[in-house]
Amino acid sequence: MIFHQTLTALFTAMGAAALLALAGASTATAQGACPAGFRSATSDSFGIPVCATERVSDRALEHAAGVMNRLLDFDRNGTADSPPVLAELRDSGAFYAVFPNERAVDRFFHRLDDSDHDSYEASVVVIEDEMDISGREGWDPTIEEALHVITQFGYAEAFPEAFGEFRGSAIADLMDAARGGHHARVPKRYPAGAVYTYDDRSCDYSCQITEFTFWAITSMRGLNRNRADEIGEEWRLHTPELMASRAPGLVALLSDPRFGILF
Repeated sequence: MIFHQTLTALFTAMGAAALLALAGASTATAQGACPAGFRSATSDSFGIPVCATERVSDRALEHAAGVMNRLLDFDRNGTADSPPVLAELRDSGAFYAVFPNERAVDRFFHRLDDSDHDSYEASVVVIEDEMDISGREGWDPTIEEALHVITQFGYAEAFPEAFGEFRGSAIADLMDAARGGHHARVPKRYPAGAVYTYDDRSCDYSCQITEFTFWAITSMRGLNRNRADEIGEEWRLHTPELMASRAPGLVALLSDPRFGILF
């Protein structure tokens, strides 16, 4: 589950629209500035700010920056895999925000004036309490939230026809097929045969696309191979082999060299 859904609900209750997502960047560019009240990671992530509040450990902050860097430069050749995506991330002001726990997130955003909320619309949050820095727990939510930053504020903007988070984009059509039809809202029950059955009703259609894109990319990269029991109620295509056999159109989209999504 992505944490910015909680924040979306919070902002809605407060009368302002906002989504938070996680971002970080890599080498030879000026690092973007973090908002007031946050400190920046010392390692650069292609100029995308990775930021933390006071009570976040340096270890967690630098881990988040490292994850962002590796996602932007998957082949680790020192160059961003998709320059157009990187440009959109920089232009959007997207940043990756690390908080120590959910309570700290709630306190921070409740203190904001309505006029300040816009500063955080192009951000995603990750929680230090939920991170798997050691790699011993099998899955690290830092990856999920960082990838949400990259796809939501990068790919969806750089390639809207392919990855736009709206009905009619290529990724939206593929998501509808995976869910057994178009559902503007989460249905009470998904059709038989659906392979993507996200059921959080706070997640609107664009949010559902964010999640779908995350599952597709991480499955193609083999990151969900041992997570079938954990994620099966939401996502059934947890291996590259299942992706190829059950969703060849999705594999073709993600594999298009124009987009720089590497596996």
